[in-house]
Amino acid sequence: MGYNNLGLFLRRQRKFEEAIGQFRRVIALAPDNAAGYVNLAAVLIDSGKVDEAEATLKRAADNGLPSYAVHANLGMIYCRKRRFAEATAATRQAFRWNDRDWRIWTNLAVIHRWLGEDAAAVKAYQRALPLIEEAVGVEPKSAILQARLAEIHAYTGDSAKAASRAQAALALAPREPLVLLACADAYAALGDRRRAVTLANDAVANGLTLPQLDQDPEARRFRGDPSFVAQDH
Repeated sequence: MGYNNLGLFLRRQRKFEEAIGQFRRVIALAPDNAAGYVNLAAVLIDSGKVDEAEATLKRAADNGLPSYAVHANLGMIYCRKRRFAEATAATRQAFRWNDRDWRIWTNLAVIHRWLGEDAAAVKAYQRALPLIEEAVGVEPKSAILQARLAEIHAYTGDSAKAASRAQAALALAPREPLVLLACADAYAALGDRRRAVTLANDAVANGLTLPQLDQDPEARRFRGDPSFVAQDH
């Protein structure tokens, strides 16, 4: 097993420090391989070392490595730090390498939502829609893909499809926190606040952290809802 594969295995086992060591070896041996930087940044984020993750991706970007994932992930770090101008620039840079990944378009939509630019967010979601539908066609049993598709349908105004996809996602993974959060977001966009808050509570009860919830521009508003009790846990 190579260092990269071993690092991925250790990350799945949540052995973050050991995984970090493996990905550092990948970079030392292949400094022009963007995957090492991207994987190292991901596990650094897992372990709460966001500044180190940013520095890792910035080094890869400054070295001119041709990777959309470097710029897309750097954009999301900037977004979570509320550095929206830099987040937008990094995300748009990712499109130079790949404009066929639905995740980058949803990243851009989230940035627009933070900025209150709802029309621009909808346009980004519309670009993401056919791409994620392709992904769901390949992996119809992926609960997170179904949940994210529900979210996109909700923001692009198709309430029937949004509800159908959310139900499918929850049937596949009723206790997966990121699925619950995406479905909460979808129901909030559909105007079903009560259902949304219930799902947000379930997400936190099943392991979602409050800092994770606060990264979502819609879900963070649940904190002020009297029905949101997760902060008491």
